[in-house]
Amino acid sequence: MNKKKIFFKKLLVISLSLMLALGAFAGFSQAAEKEIRLGAIVALSGPLSQYGPDWLKAGEIAVEDMNRVGGPLGLKVKLYAEDSETDVEEGIKAAKKLIPINKVIAIYGPTSGVVVGIMDFCESNKVPVISGVSGSSRLDKVGGKYQYRTCPSDSYEGIVDAAFTYDELGIKRVSLITLNEEGTLSVARTFKEEYKKLGGKILEDIVVNPGEATYMSSIRLAFEPKPEGVMVSADMDVTAVIIKEWRRAGYGGKMLCGSDIGPGKFVDLAGKGNVEGVYYTFIASDPNTIPYQVFKAKFEALTGRGLGYGVPNCYDAMVLYGLAIQAAGEATGEAIAENMRRVANPPGVVVHSFADGKAALLLGQEINYEGASGPCDFDEYGNVAGGYAKYVFDSNGEGVLVKYYPPGVLE
Repeated sequence: MNKKKIFFKKLLVISLSLMLALGAFAGFSQAAEKEIRLGAIVALSGPLSQYGPDWLKAGEIAVEDMNRVGGPLGLKVKLYAEDSETDVEEGIKAAKKLIPINKVIAIYGPTSGVVVGIMDFCESNKVPVISGVSGSSRLDKVGGKYQYRTCPSDSYEGIVDAAFTYDELGIKRVSLITLNEEGTLSVARTFKEEYKKLGGKILEDIVVNPGEATYMSSIRLAFEPKPEGVMVSADMDVTAVIIKEWRRAGYGGKMLCGSDIGPGKFVDLAGKGNVEGVYYTFIASDPNTIPYQVFKAKFEALTGRGLGYGVPNCYDAMVLYGLAIQAAGEATGEAIAENMRRVANPPGVVVHSFADGKAALLLGQEINYEGASGPCDFDEYGNVAGGYAKYVFDSNGEGVLVKYYPPGVLE
């Protein structure tokens, strides 16, 4: 195809997406008041409640963006949300409400343990599940038909944590404290494997249970062999207790944490003075891309908050549902599952929004969505590559970027 034809095709896509955005095609063709019902299972309470509301807001923004330009197939999208309470059993209850009662055709947003708990039920009902925050390595080779994720695997987080600890901080001897839950165990498994490959030594490997009043005995055991640092893979509540008791006991050394903590509620729980100098990990998108900057500006304008852990990934998950429905020509879970890679993976014209993607599809073009979180190219198991960043808390309880690890740079 010559350059002139390519230029005019791009011009048509831009023109049509602008018309959609301005409402030229915004009238919903719902003779029978039809709507597309999508579900959210997010941690609005419990140990990950620091993040859950923003994960839900990301999905709500995506729904607003889709509805503003007429929705997929000219149908309005309606979002039904349930609180997982950061608990697998509650997440299962949520799925058993959303699918048979609310009649949703797809679900987004569950954390790792909840995804593992609901994936068989959802698949048996032909309801796709996509999450921007389910990193468990148990999902590395089990999805791909009805289970997807727009965040990188914990396998890569563990690799990043190990490389940062050994190479950047020069720590060769650590103890490990891990919470006995799917997501945190997943990170710890990969960290141990990679850290040992690099030449590091694990002095103590301690597993703790949630909800304990004190973790002092585990802290003593971790520091007894005099490690240079302690890696804590635990949720916000447990990590806060460990950090406070570590400071109070005056052990010193480096405290290295996973991706379940960050500025905000965690700092309130642990105390600003206690978190200074503590390292942690975040799923990270390339902040220099236009889709990221556009979404960041929109999110901050609507909420007054910056982008937290997994928020761009959750937004992209919902946009992909809308584009898959548009590409399929029908709003069913089965049709979504069959068209996810069609709209997310190359080849196809690169689009950065639902409006652009819908416009290109209406023109008969194939598309390749690259969103706020970056490229969303699904492998055979429904996984995407993704980046991580390492931060350290300053004296004000804010995170300071130390090092960004782009997708796959260490693999």
